[in-house]
Parts: sequence; structure tokens; C-alpha cells
Amino acid sequence: MKTEDSVLRLGDVLRCDVGLSLPVVVIKATYDRLFELGVADVRTRLCYARYLLLHGPEWDREAGDILRQVEEPARLAGIWDPAFLGHHPVFYQSPQM
Repeated sequence: MKTEDSVLRLGDVLRCDVGLSLPVVVIKATYDRLFELGVADVRTRLCYARYLLLHGPEWDREAGDILRQVEEPARLAGIWDPAFLGHHPVFYQSPQM
């Protein structure tokens, strides 16, 4: 089985999650792959944790662990306030033609 290595293509998956319509396991696998590829910035981890909190108590522990790790750097970066973030990071933008 081939594993996706393109951050942009993985970002396409996140962009398809309009209205949080994709299964949580698909989004979790997408984020897991992004993290494996080294995309582990504060904004991405913060968005992921907040996404997990939207999907039931089975994800609360994982989300809480991530939030504890990123709270201080997210506050310092001015991105802790959820009003500044969407469900998934916006930096997964396809190059403009």
C-alpha cells in the first residue's frame, strides 16, 4: 500500500472536511501522516486537538495532552483564541495558478 508523502495532498483531504463531514478516523489518519512527515507546528497541533474535542469523549484525553503541550507557545504566538483558527490549518493551500 502506498503512503501519501505530499503535505499539499494531505491538506486537500483536510479541505474536503467541509462541515466536519469526513469520518474522524480519516482526519486522524491525515493528521498522523502530517506529523510523521514533520508537520508538527503549534498551529497544526492546536487545530488538531480542538478538532478532536468536537468528536466525543473518546478523543478528550489525546486532545487534552496536545493542548497542554501547545498552550504556552500558542498564546505567545497569538493563536490560542479559537476565533483565529478554522477547523484545520489554512496553510494547506494549493499553489495559486
